[in-house]
Amino acid sequence: MDIKIRPATHQDAEGIIMILADTGWYSNINANPIQTRQLIEKHLWQLNDASNQSVLVVETEQKIVGYITLYWMSYYTSYPSELFECYVSELYIHPNYQNSGLGTALLEHAKDLARSKGCPKLTLISAKHRGSYDFYKKLGWAERTDLVEFDWRLNS
Repeated sequence: MDIKIRPATHQDAEGIIMILADTGWYSNINANPIQTRQLIEKHLWQLNDASNQSVLVVETEQKIVGYITLYWMSYYTSYPSELFECYVSELYIHPNYQNSGLGTALLEHAKDLARSKGCPKLTLISAKHRGSYDFYKKLGWAERTDLVEFDWRLNS
């Protein structure tokens, strides 16, 4: 299978929406697709001005079948060799293309991009009950035991 990985543009919103809708991940995408499209397009437009975020898409047969969202974060209180970190916030592959190496290809591309920016590591969060947890473990990602995730919910 021939694939192409490239930075996302606002024109990729429809492809990203289809991936999320077809995975059944977010019910609000199916409930209000027009609003969702507008929000994703706006976000992708803003990427042109953002240096702290990257969205990459993977295409095959000129169709977007996956994407990854990366955040570039600085930490001034960390060890000098780890002042910069890449956080993988989203990695989705269309269900028809899962288990074909595309998720691995996106992660490898993300690693290469991180190296080119001088970033020493990538991090992500995965729920243990999801299939993605086993996927990351299989690829050699190390589970951290020294941290816990905290949330603070803001009421609107």
